Amino acid sequence: ADKAQGFTFFVTLESADQTIVKDEKVVNSKSWSRLGLRAGQHKLTVSADTVATGAQASIRVSRSTVLMIKPGEVNTVSIDLPID
Repeated sequence: ADKAQGFTFFVTLESADQTIVKDEKVVNSKSWSRLGLRAGQHKLTVSADTVATGAQASIRVSRSTVLMIKPGEVNTVSIDLPID
């Protein structure tokens, strides 16, 4: 997140039947959290824009992972974006 343009990233969280969060903007932070998720599989996607340099334009990069949410448990996941 700290290497992304404007120290900003975006989060999308989906379950099998609904989008829970769509491109939620996170600024000046390296973390994001959500309470009250129902049990089951969820797809977490994190994206961010690279910093433009000289002839290299900014592009949006993203990574996804699947989370298994179980009642009474806390999940922690880390996603590294391909930003140098």
